[in-house]
Amino acid sequence: MAGSTPLGDPSPPKPEILKREHHDTAARNDLAVAADGKLRCLNSVKFPAPCRSCGVYLAVGRSAWWSPSARELVCLKCGPSRRSTNPPSHPEAAKDARSTTDDPAQDRWQRLVAYLRDCVTAEAAGELVRYEDATRWSLLDLDEESLICGTADTIVVGEGLAGQYATLSPGRALRYGWPLALLPDRRGELQVVPLLVTDLDMPSGDPPEVVAIDDEPYLNPGLLGGNLLDSATASELAAHVAGGIPFGDAVAMSQFVTEVARLIDSESAPLDPAKLDREIENRTGVFNAAAVVHVESSVITRALLEELTELEHRSDWRETAAAHLVGVVPTFHATVRRSSPAAPVVLNEAQERVIEELRT
Repeated sequence: MAGSTPLGDPSPPKPEILKREHHDTAARNDLAVAADGKLRCLNSVKFPAPCRSCGVYLAVGRSAWWSPSARELVCLKCGPSRRSTNPPSHPEAAKDARSTTDDPAQDRWQRLVAYLRDCVTAEAAGELVRYEDATRWSLLDLDEESLICGTADTIVVGEGLAGQYATLSPGRALRYGWPLALLPDRRGELQVVPLLVTDLDMPSGDPPEVVAIDDEPYLNPGLLGGNLLDSATASELAAHVAGGIPFGDAVAMSQFVTEVARLIDSESAPLDPAKLDREIENRTGVFNAAAVVHVESSVITRALLEELTELEHRSDWRETAAAHLVGVVPTFHATVRRSSPAAPVVLNEAQERVIEELRT
């Protein structure tokens, strides 16, 4: 995803994803199935979280099992095995399961790419905006929320939103979100953090309206990578949203965001998208309000994350120089000429003399 921008702590995530211990896998397979009765296969994990059985770190984009009853992730090794009565139903999950058990080199490759993707995600962990910096964020004068809930495709550009577009710098974008959290950073300064977000396109039409660039909203990466929450709360939050966001169902979305808000602030009131607040207090908490913040355009970051997700499950890396990254000697096809120019290069007289001298 994910659509984010570099700021906050630039240090990459701790390389917990390199953990490989999976002792007594068959026993844990049985426990995982017995504990929840049913596990749902996720082709691509949207938010990082530990496996509830072995604790191995499941990075964004990895295949995993989701336990709806426990609202937790289970890695492919701890979930139903090929010997169980519930084999992986998705071909991508089955491929991932084979690679982590039968091909150590492919396993190393997948963990390397997953780590790189986590580094990109951490670097782009949501560009935090200070509450005091009124030039970079604004509450929106909306009666109800429809863009995050998925009950409408556009929002009308009112006076407040128009003013934010007027001050938007080149290479920047507006990120819209609901509900709105105010959370202190390590220095105690309040940061503006919409919980579910989507980037907005430029206004068009008469009267002007804007549409969301993203197909669906996503959890603000700043919550997980912006040093705003303790590790236990961040892990619980990631596990909660790993099962998906109920986009398109306003009632379910209201329940969903209320649960998310109470993980952050246990005293948070129910959040109703049909009755938005137009004013908020200057204090830590989660508010039933919609807002926009100025961020760096995240199109390139999202494209990079998508490419890394695709690379993780490919096996043709063995035929490239990237194989050296995981200690494998690349195997180039004999028919491939690695140094063939695309077209003849015309040299002038001085260049020809230099080439001739180098040859002799």
